[in-house]
Formats: sequence, structure tokens, C-alpha cells
Amino acid sequence: MAGRAVKAMHAMSATGSSGFTLLELLVVLAIMVLITAAWPLASSRVFAAQHLRNESQQLAGAIRLAEVTARVTGTPQELTISQEGKNYQIAAESRELPDGLTLRIRGESMGSSSGRLLVFPDGSSNGGVLDLSAQNRTTTLRVLPATGRVELDL
Repeated sequence: MAGRAVKAMHAMSATGSSGFTLLELLVVLAIMVLITAAWPLASSRVFAAQHLRNESQQLAGAIRLAEVTARVTGTPQELTISQEGKNYQIAAESRELPDGLTLRIRGESMGSSSGRLLVFPDGSSNGGVLDLSAQNRTTTLRVLPATGRVELDL
């Protein structure tokens, strides 16, 4: 009697055999095709935002390192951005931005785009706003003139 109860519990298809029907397999295959087709659209947005966040944090770290270097060496450190905004340089180190990212600088104290940011040994800077952009997103880094403090707006 116990053997009959176990057999009755197994799922059976409408035809009486166990397994998947062709229609069920086609539905699963169609769902997988839709997910595969949508992946590039979703991933470009997700990964672009992550690249932007990572690069802005790396840029803030480079500015903070320039502040420390200026204090230790006693000489001003300079952040220079290329005309096309595809790379920047601090002291002897140059950094190429990933494809799709651009960097622009706005001088707060100068009122115009100077293309460079100076960090002085006393901890101050000439001040500026750095805009790091990817597609339709922009992250802003503010470097305060009096303190040289870096504020990051994600």
C-alpha cells in the first residue's frame, strides 16, 4: 500500500509520461533569448555608473595624495587635465580615463576654465570644480580654496 502512495505522488504530464513538453521548453528558451537580448542595454547603464563612481573616488584620492605630497615636499602640486578631458596628470603620474568618461575643470576663484588645479604646501588650493561625466551622468568634485578639502557629489 505504501508503494502505491509513492507512485501517486510523482508528477505526470497530460500524456502520462514524466518530463517537459516541447511547448514548455520553447517558453523557457524564449525567456532566455529575451534576457540575453536585454543584457547589453542594462549592463551599459549599470557599468557606466560604476565606472563613474570608481573614477571619481580615484580622482579624489589623487587630489588628496597631491595635498600630502605638497605638504611633505614643500612645493605646490598641479593637477592638469588634457584639452579633450580624456586624461589627467598629477605630478609625474598620468591617468587615462576609461572610454566614455570625460573630465572638465571649472575654476571657482578664477571664474573660467583653467585646465589645472594647484594644491599648495599649506593645505590650500586655487579651488575648483571638477566634473566627471559619463553618458548622461555627471559627478562633481569640489576642491575648496581655503582648506583644499575635496567634496564629492555622487
